[in-house]
Amino acid sequence: MFVQLLPQDDATLIWVDRKAMATPVSAVRRVYQSPRLSPEGRRVAVSVFDEKDNADIWIHDIDRDVPMRLTFDERIETAPVWSPDGQWIVYTSARDGGAYLARKRADGSGPEEKLTTPTNDQVAMSFSPDGKWIAFTQTLTGGTDFMMLPLEGTRAPRPFVATSYQERGGVFSPDGGVVAYVSNDSGQNQVFLRQFPDSGRKWQISNAGGTQPVWARDGKTLFYLDGSRLMSVEIARSPQVAVAPPQFLFDARFREAILGSAGRAQYDVAADGRFLFTESSDDRGVDPVIHVVVNWLDELRRRMPGGGK
Repeated sequence: MFVQLLPQDDATLIWVDRKAMATPVSAVRRVYQSPRLSPEGRRVAVSVFDEKDNADIWIHDIDRDVPMRLTFDERIETAPVWSPDGQWIVYTSARDGGAYLARKRADGSGPEEKLTTPTNDQVAMSFSPDGKWIAFTQTLTGGTDFMMLPLEGTRAPRPFVATSYQERGGVFSPDGGVVAYVSNDSGQNQVFLRQFPDSGRKWQISNAGGTQPVWARDGKTLFYLDGSRLMSVEIARSPQVAVAPPQFLFDARFREAILGSAGRAQYDVAADGRFLFTESSDDRGVDPVIHVVVNWLDELRRRMPGGGK
C-alpha cells in the first residue's frame, strides 16, 4: 500500500522542538513527502508531488531557502536517502515496468544509475554509515521483507529479516552496529532493534505499537511514532544493549507524520535535536486528508507509456 498526499495539500517545511513549538524552515509551499536532512544538516532531500500526482526528488538549501529539482521524468520518484558523504541521493523510481532503487548525484550532475531490477515494490530506507549497504523494503506477493543491498561486488539484494510477517524499514544506527525496523509478528506493528551483521538477536523497543523509527544523530536515542504520539527511547550500547522505557514527547499531528507507512519515517531529526516535519495551515487538531492507493505498483505501471508493458 502506497500512501501519498492529495495534490492540493500544499505544506511548508517546519522545525519542531521538544516542546512541540514549530518554526518555519522555508516559505516555499509544495506537496512535500519524506523529508530527509543531509549529513551536514544544511540541505533537505524531499519528494514533491505535482498536480498530476507525479513526484520528483528536490534538494532544498536551508540557508538560502532555495529548492533545486533533482529528477525530471514523468514518473514517481520518492523516498530519498542521503549517502553518508552527502554526494548521492538513493530513491525509489517507478518506470520500466516496476519500482526499483536508483541513485543520482545530489548536485544534479550525471544520469540516474539503476541499482536494482524493476520487478518488485522496493522503497529505500537508509545507508550504512560506511556507505557499503542500503537498507530497503521489498514487497512481494504475500508479504513485505526488510532487505539489504550491498554496493560492492555483484550488488545482489539479500534478505535481512524475511518471515511470513510484515517487516518494514531498516534504519542504521549512526555507528552501524544495529538497525531499527518495524514488524507485526506480535499482531501489531512494533519497533525492534537487530544487530548488524545479523546475530539473530533482537530487542523490542516500542511497548504499545510503533512505526517510523528515526535515530538521533548521536545514536543514543531512537524516536518512533505510536499513532500520532512521538516517542523517544534511550538506548545504551556498551557493554551491552540496554533499552529504557519509551517516553512520550508530544502529539505529532503534523500532516506528514501520520501519513507514513509502517516503516518509512515521514520526519527527520537534526543534530541539535529539532525535528523536521511538514505542515499545512490546517494540520493541527485536524485529521489529515490522505490518498490511499492499494496495489500501488500496478497503478504505477498503468501510468507508464503503453501501460507498463
